[in-house]
Amino acid sequence: MKNHGITRRIDNLGRIVIPKEIRKVLRINDGELLELYSNEDLIFIKKHKVIKQEDLFLYNYVKEISKILNCDVLLTDKESVIFSSNSLYTGKKLLNKGNKILSNLILNDNLVLSNVIPNGDLVGYLIFDKIKEEDKILINNFSSIVNKYFE
Repeated sequence: MKNHGITRRIDNLGRIVIPKEIRKVLRINDGELLELYSNEDLIFIKKHKVIKQEDLFLYNYVKEISKILNCDVLLTDKESVIFSSNSLYTGKKLLNKGNKILSNLILNDNLVLSNVIPNGDLVGYLIFDKIKEEDKILINNFSSIVNKYFE
């Protein structure tokens, strides 16, 4: 990624504006949470990730759901696949156009996509591929557990 050096003033309320070009490159949307860190005379701003790769519970949960349903299961943030029962998908980028998710993932007509929305904020998706009709009730339960986990 290209480094950007821009000077900005702080207003009387302590706010600074992140230029549109930087927000676009980093996919920072209105209302998105950011983390701020300081170290001596430096301030770091980082996109807040609710779904983290270090979370062993979620990693194991996705694997277990996959075994129970005998299908591919993916847990994503809004940009990419964080956990997957099939390692081919992990790290793949998602493109979000409106409410449709487009990606370079090969998913069939039996795809079920469940929003991960703890506390009313969309943080990602739980995607089930190659499922049977009778498994849809279980999928609702699995999705509810993931949402509760983040509350």
